[in-house]
Amino acid sequence: MADEADRAQELQEQALEIALGQQKSKPKMNATGRCLWCSEPTGSEGLFCDSDCRDDYEKSKKFRGIR
Repeated sequence: MADEADRAQELQEQALEIALGQQKSKPKMNATGRCLWCSEPTGSEGLFCDSDCRDDYEKSKKFRGIR
């Protein structure tokens, strides 16, 4: 017979599976040489020109409810 700890572990495992499934389905962002927030040049590897733009982009996504 399952006790509370067993049920809690099952719920945790289900939540982890759901989170991993959502993570796999997220589209990947590709570096374009321009900042995704302000369009300044970033070089070939960067998505953002600096940490401020990255942070503003993340805040904007949270505000709009995008993961």
